[in-house]
Amino acid sequence: LTTFKDATIIPCPKVTVKILKIKLIILPKMPSNNPDKAENKAWIIPTYKITLNNANLRQIYLGSGKWTVELRGSNTVELPRSKSGIAFHIGTWAEVIISGEGSSLKAAGNLVGAGFDVGGKLTIKSGTISASATQYTGKDLSDDVRISGIKVAGELNINGGSITTTGSGRYGVFVG
Repeated sequence: LTTFKDATIIPCPKVTVKILKIKLIILPKMPSNNPDKAENKAWIIPTYKITLNNANLRQIYLGSGKWTVELRGSNTVELPRSKSGIAFHIGTWAEVIISGEGSSLKAAGNLVGAGFDVGGKLTIKSGTISASATQYTGKDLSDDVRISGIKVAGELNINGGSITTTGSGRYGVFVG
């Protein structure tokens, strides 16, 4: 188990994890919560690369940093039907690019979750992406609005590839 700041990477037999470069300046605190403001430009964001090669995973959480996710073959990130949550989480301070010509990624969340939860920035360049979530079946339906294939609170850019999103009983894509 190797931990880098907010990202926990657990090596699996079918997953290749390559750390391209890490540049980090430690400051007492960021002057404001907006990373795009001029006074915050001194912060250097770590850069990482993950290659998924016919991987079958339960969850991916990328909390911060710049990430490139390269798809090879058919890949799945899926929570068990008994678990509540998000399959592929992109934190507020994370920027993720997914690509993989001729490859696929299925992300399936459950109950009050999402296939993808985008708090930061997600750019899909290529590949076949399928994102889904299963409806909450309990008595309290107040969390039900969060069920979606892709939940976007940050930024979603689709520049290529094929995208299919579904939310059982709810939204394919939920923005808010």
